[in-house]
Amino acid sequence: MMLNRPRIVPLPFDPEKYGAIRMLWIKVIIRAAYDYALWKESNNVRLRRMAEDAFRWLFAESTLANSFQNICIQYSLPMMKIRAYAKRLTREDVRKLEFGEIHRDHDKGPIALLPDDLEEEFDGGC
Repeated sequence: MMLNRPRIVPLPFDPEKYGAIRMLWIKVIIRAAYDYALWKESNNVRLRRMAEDAFRWLFAESTLANSFQNICIQYSLPMMKIRAYAKRLTREDVRKLEFGEIHRDHDKGPIALLPDDLEEEFDGGC
């Protein structure tokens, strides 16, 4: 028997009330993008599975309350921009970011998707 699951209906976003939770989800999203970039070509089955899990969470359709799509809707995050970032991020980019070297490639934009980047270009919505 198939149950109909309700979709998350976004409430008006209140940064004062939900800003810390939103920031936590941004960190989770960035970690998922890093895990996908780092381990998608790994020979280690456990690490490759971690990349596959991150990929599914970022790109597969889901009606779960904690799905990537619903988090973007609920916290006014730019879903397509984040997905594009995750697809172009390389293992080398992540290594540079994790060791503190952040730079801009003028053709691609920043290799780091920082929380401020999500605020500057988008007024809300996915």
